[in-house]
Amino acid sequence: MAAESRRVLPLVAQAPKTSVLAVRLDDLCRWEALERLDYLKIDVISAEEQVLAGAIETLQKLRPIVQVAITNRDALISLLGYGVHRLGGSENKVYVADGDPRVQRFTRLGWQKTKAWS
Repeated sequence: MAAESRRVLPLVAQAPKTSVLAVRLDDLCRWEALERLDYLKIDVISAEEQVLAGAIETLQKLRPIVQVAITNRDALISLLGYGVHRLGGSENKVYVADGDPRVQRFTRLGWQKTKAWS
């Protein structure tokens, strides 16, 4: 066991415990009867696909702009009916629904249309 691990593990054992309810975004939006979702920011580590898998109905119905921070270069996220935009070497990708006039805002700011895996 690395020296760093031996120092952290006792701290984890002493940390206060918190229960967290994890739900699919589709379920949450249905429970809250959301009729509008303009922007969805996803910043999770290597779980982007799982988050999006739980949001398929929401994405199809409400068509939000989706920002995803992708730190794993192997992550391939493609959303049907969405274009992908990226700013320079940023880790962030912004998905805008095809035909959404808000895409012009990103274009004016220098975001360029790209492929999901670039």
